[in-house]
Amino acid sequence: MMLLRIVRMEFQEEKVLDFQKLFKNIKGKLSDFKGCQSIHLYRDQDQFNVFYTHSHWLSVDHLNKYKASFFLKRLGPR
Repeated sequence: MMLLRIVRMEFQEEKVLDFQKLFKNIKGKLSDFKGCQSIHLYRDQDQFNVFYTHSHWLSVDHLNKYKASFFLKRLGPR
């Protein structure tokens, strides 16, 4: 079963550029995570500081392993 995950993220305006740089640097690592089929970043057209990730996962188990990973915890709240 393929799983679609959409995450909404809101940043302090002064942190937006930092987040964009971070995402650019880690996107390959995210998409290489076992079970991740694709990941895309979208920006809200009305709110400069709101972003969404849209990702496809092979299974809930794969997604849960990602969510429990050290990698995701390193990103932490921004």
